[in-house]
Amino acid sequence: MTAIIPSQKSYKIETGNQFPPSIPRQGVKRSRYWYGPYEIRALNSSVKLGNGRSGDPGGTAWNYIGGDLPKDITILSANVSVVYADGSLIGTSNGLYNHHLLVVDLSKKPPTIATCPSGRGAEPPGLSMWAGSSEDKGGSMFTTDDGKFNSGYYVGKDDKVTMAGDIVNFTNEKKIVYTMIDIQYVEGKPEGHQEAVTQLWNVGQCEGEGKVGFDIPKPRPDQKKFALRSQNMTMVQDGTFLAFRGHLHEGGTEVIATLNGEEVCRSGAIYSGPSTTPGDQGALSAMQYCNKSIKVKKGDIMTLEANYDLELHPPRMQHGGGMAGEMGIMSIFFAAEPTKAN
Repeated sequence: MTAIIPSQKSYKIETGNQFPPSIPRQGVKRSRYWYGPYEIRALNSSVKLGNGRSGDPGGTAWNYIGGDLPKDITILSANVSVVYADGSLIGTSNGLYNHHLLVVDLSKKPPTIATCPSGRGAEPPGLSMWAGSSEDKGGSMFTTDDGKFNSGYYVGKDDKVTMAGDIVNFTNEKKIVYTMIDIQYVEGKPEGHQEAVTQLWNVGQCEGEGKVGFDIPKPRPDQKKFALRSQNMTMVQDGTFLAFRGHLHEGGTEVIATLNGEEVCRSGAIYSGPSTTPGDQGALSAMQYCNKSIKVKKGDIMTLEANYDLELHPPRMQHGGGMAGEMGIMSIFFAAEPTKAN
């Protein structure tokens, strides 16, 4: 798989006193890795740019192995953004829509921490992601805010890490952007640490058989306000939920997680940016975090619910016409307890 993905060296690396770590743990380092530049095709252009496949007919996508990223480290937090040369974030206010930007460790497989009623894993297959962003910007936390919980995402010395971006331009001017990966980490693997992961749980993950995508079924034309609920997902690992953050597209209002019938996170959508859809009250710009750590054990039951109001927040229009699809995802940051020897 990695043989066909080209490697890209960093454009620049920023570190030192200018970017002090915010996690108060001994030995923590912080670095920012820039990649690019990437040229984003204009709205009125028919010329395909980028080496990846875009989720929008007029988008620009790329996929590269991240050269120069540190290895044999334990990541405590990670944030990935698409920025201009001056470091400012792209956004609908300046004509660009971040469909997605993912940083994935291709050398690791995501663990199954919960299963559907059919026995299938609740997580999407084959995606060990340690950073990601889209129009609803956010980072990844692999420990608690105070850094006291001994957990983190370990990147091995030979791991292959890929960066996959997809950007849509709503102006008639080509844009130049960069990937910026901001990580806080410690060298090696701390003794006794719990391995932490990001999991993307979809409200429809347990529906049907076979591969399940992230997009939810399109609602009826007359269906403007609705809710989708997942089936029960049963925990198969003991551990700790470190944080939650929902992911929606324009039209979504919140994602809710429950544990054994009790609400543990209500991640609301924040609409504040200029919309790309005429008549909309604002573009989706962020999702609320739930940062309280929660212990869980095998047999606990998790459910998700996603709510939508397409009248208040019309879906984004794609290039070439048609509404963009909706999603209902909860990003779950989880640290597994070490398996006890018999």
